[in-house]
Amino acid sequence: MLTVSQLAQCIRTAGKLDDDSTRIDAERIKIDAWSSSINTSKLQVNAAESVVDTRSQRSVDAFNVLVDRHNQLVQRGKAAGLTFNAGVSSHNSDVNAYNAECGKNYYQSDLDAAQTLASAK
Repeated sequence: MLTVSQLAQCIRTAGKLDDDSTRIDAERIKIDAWSSSINTSKLQVNAAESVVDTRSQRSVDAFNVLVDRHNQLVQRGKAAGLTFNAGVSSHNSDVNAYNAECGKNYYQSDLDAAQTLASAK
């Protein structure tokens, strides 16, 4: 069984995990926006490819600029996705550790005292 002090720490940890979950949800929205931007960019590249005049250096250069921008967007999106996924993995590890340490392993009568102690720090 958890002591009141340990239970208070679990309550503080739960609050931090909730904050982290909120942050991750906000980051997920940004990643979804990246994905949408990449899809839009790909559609633009595909449309431009069908009308590029390969006999015109100007047309080819304009197309290449569009492709370069798309590739940069994809690379930044991949990097953001990797960072996001690492953060999610870390958060999941923290949640698993919390569940193993704090999950329903206390006396109900200790909860009020622990909540008071948790809010005091």
